[in-house]
Amino acid sequence: MSYVQRDRHNRIIGVYSNPQPGIAEEHVDGDVLVTEILSDEMLDRYIEEKTVSKITFKGATVLNDDTTRIRLLQKINSLTLQRSNSAAIKWQTLNGFMDLDLVHLQGLYLACDQWQQKCFNAAQAVTLAHQKAPFLTWDDAKSFFDAELEK
Repeated sequence: MSYVQRDRHNRIIGVYSNPQPGIAEEHVDGDVLVTEILSDEMLDRYIEEKTVSKITFKGATVLNDDTTRIRLLQKINSLTLQRSNSAAIKWQTLNGFMDLDLVHLQGLYLACDQWQQKCFNAAQAVTLAHQKAPFLTWDDAKSFFDAELEK
């Protein structure tokens, strides 16, 4: 004998041995399966993790986070103000250093920006799909998001 709590989609998300007034008042006989619920926080964390993942640029692995993008903009601005289009700077990547001139710094920034935008587009697609027909498992949501990134 169990008392269950349901979400807005009528999925069982909690099972109690005693009634829980206002929470779990529905009595159910037999075994009860609790569905893993995809929370907005779980999805947000996964999207953020993907967005700041590593990208490859000219054979080097670069972390695509806010700090990297800010540093890139600072270097781009600095070289632009100095009118040093051909001057190269040392840029640290996850697998060493590489020389980048202004054009390559701009290219790296653009690559970071394009990846971030691709992640935002996938996030919007998964959010809209989840609102239309909620994903039943966490793996379904991740697979959908990852498939959107491949487009």
